[in-house]
Amino acid sequence: MKNLQKLLLAFLLLGSISVFAIDITVQLRDSDNTIVADAGTAVLKYYDGGWHTTSNDGTGTFDVATTSSSLTYKMYYHNGTQQMVVPTTTTTIVFNTVTTTPTLKTSGTPGTALSGGTVKHYQNGWSSTFAANTAVELLPGNHTFKMYYNNGTQQINNEPIFRRIR
Repeated sequence: MKNLQKLLLAFLLLGSISVFAIDITVQLRDSDNTIVADAGTAVLKYYDGGWHTTSNDGTGTFDVATTSSSLTYKMYYHNGTQQMVVPTTTTTIVFNTVTTTPTLKTSGTPGTALSGGTVKHYQNGWSSTFAANTAVELLPGNHTFKMYYNNGTQQINNEPIFRRIR
C-alpha cells in the first residue's frame, strides 16, 4: 500500500510540473552581418524528434519553439546548405553567408579577368547560370563551380567556401 501511495504522490507531483517551450530565433545574415533581405528562397529545417520545416517571413528570420535541450538546424539557401547542432540555451542562432565571386581569368599568373563567361554552382542542387565575375552570397561549405566560356567548360569540384572571422 505504501508503494502505491508513493507512486500516486509522484504522479501528482510530476503531473503538476509544467514544461515551458523555449522560443528560438534563427537568422540568415549575409557576409556583412546584415539580415538577408531576399530570404524568401531560404528554408530552415530543424530536428526535434523528427525533421520540421519552419516558415520564412521573407526577412531572413525564422522562429522555432522547443522543449528539447539541443536541436540540429539545417539552412538551405542559393542551392547550398549548412548544418549546426546548438544547445537551446542559445536563443538566437545565426547562419552567415559568404560573398563569393567566381572569376573567369586568362591562364598565367596573375591572370587577366575576362568578360562574357557564365557560371553555375552546386552544393545541394545546381544553381541557374549567371554572369562570371558576379558576386553571390553562399552558405559556407564545399561547392562545385562550372564555368562556361567560348564553347568550352571547366568544372572545379569541392571548392571550400568559408567565412573569415574579422
